[in-house]
Amino acid sequence: MFTLHHKTTLTVDDVVIQYQIFDMSQPIMVTFPPSCQALTPSQAQQQHPNVWSFDFFAKQQMNVISFNPIGDDNIYGSQAFRDFVIKLGQALKPFSERIGYGISRGGYAIRQFSADLGIDRALLIVPISSYDYQLAPWEPKCREMSPELSQSLTSDYQIPTTIIYDPLYAVDTKHAQVFDTCVESIHLTGVGHRVARALAHMGALKQLVLQYRTGQVDKLALFRACRQRRHLSYHFRNLKELNPKRLTWRRRLVIAYHRTFIQKHNVKFDRRKFELRLQQSCCKRVNTIRCLVKQKSSLMGKSLIKTKL
Repeated sequence: MFTLHHKTTLTVDDVVIQYQIFDMSQPIMVTFPPSCQALTPSQAQQQHPNVWSFDFFAKQQMNVISFNPIGDDNIYGSQAFRDFVIKLGQALKPFSERIGYGISRGGYAIRQFSADLGIDRALLIVPISSYDYQLAPWEPKCREMSPELSQSLTSDYQIPTTIIYDPLYAVDTKHAQVFDTCVESIHLTGVGHRVARALAHMGALKQLVLQYRTGQVDKLALFRACRQRRHLSYHFRNLKELNPKRLTWRRRLVIAYHRTFIQKHNVKFDRRKFELRLQQSCCKRVNTIRCLVKQKSSLMGKSLIKTKL
């Protein structure tokens, strides 16, 4: 099924897949991205779209197969894609090990398809356990998903998992507690759902992923790197917002002092970055409003049908 030593891109319904195989006797990385890395339809039509995390592993000549959904609200509910995953699982068996790697919605995808893909272990950063409101009512994005789609996806997750999250962020903490097979939890306090971004800004993400692949994570080096989060502009803002019940007036003063100090010594304004984040924020809010309107209209339609009957 695989073409060796060649970058291959294919599209299965609403998911773009890229893989490159260097050595069948070595492990293969199976990756799923966070929702912010979803491709647009125009991006997916390119000959070789920029699939999340593929280049990172391929440049180091590591076996990799990366999945990237098309559309912000895509939670891999396509039946054609699910059938493809089952067939793909058979083709992945010859590899010495299948290692999952996912962030946020990518962690949800790993949980859904781990059995079909034969994944042996996984590194998940702030994973979402479910989009079903009945199973995860604390997840804000459950309101944006179709109830029929989210409830139709089930999983049998039995693989050892390492999860990285912020214990002060209640949403991610509750998701992490759902993973019964979690063998190790790594806490990065005070960054909220931005754990992956914080690790990247501190220069620790790349080394962490590579070390996990070999099974030898240097926790002491990771701890030392994570101490640099106090230099992140959003760290103290998140400390103030994540756990307000434990904030005494003294703690608030300390947070305000350090946040002001960082802002004073890091006066940099990137116009392109600001415009991009503003655009992403507006798109998220527009999508949320659209989903709420659709849900209300569907409920009104059902009520009208019942009254007519």
